Amino acid sequence: MEVAKLTDVTRVYTIGEVETHALRGIDLSIGEGEFTTLVGPSGSGKTTLLQLIGCLDKPTSGKVFINNEDATSMNRNQRADLRKGTIGFIFQFFALVPTLTAYENVELPLLLIGKKNNHKARVMELLEAVGLMDWANHRPDQLSGGQQQRVAVARALSTNPKMILADEPTANLDTENGEQVMDTMKKLNNDTGTTFVFATHDPRVIKYARRVVTLQDGLIVKDDQTLTLALAACGGATTDEPVPTVALDTSAADSDVPASVSGDIVIASAEVRPVKTVNLSFALLGMVRTVNVKVGDEITEGKEIATLDTTILEARIAEAEASVVAADTQVRYLQRVGVGNAYEQIDAAQADVDRAQAVVDQLKAQLAQATLTTPISGTVIAVDVAPGETASPGRVIIIVANLDQMRIETTDLSERDIPAVQTGQVASVYIDALDETFDGQVVDIDRQSETVGGDVTYKVAIELDQQPAGLRWGMSAEVEIQTE
Repeated sequence: MEVAKLTDVTRVYTIGEVETHALRGIDLSIGEGEFTTLVGPSGSGKTTLLQLIGCLDKPTSGKVFINNEDATSMNRNQRADLRKGTIGFIFQFFALVPTLTAYENVELPLLLIGKKNNHKARVMELLEAVGLMDWANHRPDQLSGGQQQRVAVARALSTNPKMILADEPTANLDTENGEQVMDTMKKLNNDTGTTFVFATHDPRVIKYARRVVTLQDGLIVKDDQTLTLALAACGGATTDEPVPTVALDTSAADSDVPASVSGDIVIASAEVRPVKTVNLSFALLGMVRTVNVKVGDEITEGKEIATLDTTILEARIAEAEASVVAADTQVRYLQRVGVGNAYEQIDAAQADVDRAQAVVDQLKAQLAQATLTTPISGTVIAVDVAPGETASPGRVIIIVANLDQMRIETTDLSERDIPAVQTGQVASVYIDALDETFDGQVVDIDRQSETVGGDVTYKVAIELDQQPAGLRWGMSAEVEIQTE
């Protein structure tokens, strides 16, 4: 059975007189129990496609069906009702309510859809499934990144959705935490039959997928059953466990010796880049009301840099507060008049007060997330949003960097070279603008690939033993990494 079906779907964004064609005639079906990834270079349409499947947006043309219901014919409220019982979301930046515990974050969707039964058994079952029963009473700031993302997985499953949509779920996690999160989701997929659809660049996600849909320039250019490809590449293993990552373009196997390797040295082009860069995004979906910075601004930690329109959220808070007053009035009435089973009725009414107050607290926590502040002092190096535009959870809209500390990052290290590179390896770096070579070592390896001009590349960061005077962001460099 199809959980989602898209027929000849297009999505065109118009800003002024400029039209951007994000999707150009997509036909796609997602079946029950699939574990599917959407891949492609930045700007290929992955996130837009995920938003249409999730009924967060409507196509410019074409049809989107969810559980055989035509979502394109629905208004915003009807699409929201469809999402509540059918779709769960996992975001790149977790989007947990910071003032709530892990338990309360998982419980939140149940409260928001009006379920009044005791949720404890369901919430604890989910926390156990993601390995976090012992962390139920911890707030997000008391959890690691991997633990926060597993709370987000449990929250997405709390309403028993048929489908989970995840946008770059491992992008902000290290290798160990990323694999723990993927192991958790794969087990839940196997155990419950819940459909998972991911948008990602990360090979750690792709290697778990049974199906990979590749997009480019708003079109589906490849639709592969990756388990078959991976088994063939690995010599015919027959397990359902994650298989080693293989290149989707098998031409990479034509040569056993990478072109950029000479002996035991990997050679790559590079650039000087800031050590500390922060990508900022809202945790809520909403319309941007203000943007208070521009590229080049020097800002200090804690500065308010953007806000969302909170009109609807404030109205929901007022409505929820009215529910608290109404429930509290009922408690007081029962206490005053008294009836045969007054104690039971008072307890039930008090429970309604507590639930209503919890919703108020949760909505107010969301209200606090409508203001975006910078966690570091530095320079604004990118602004990709304007007032009136829609900001979605996890979409990077402003980038701030500390330009006082620099390191070297490769720009064209190939997927054939990356296995030979390890942290701690010695490197020599020639800085073109300074016309000098400096010693350093590999300090970080980004396993999330990028596609540049059709080539899959990886970033490796090198820290110089001594930072020379005159080193500036954007300077080009050549690096040689001693791999043995």
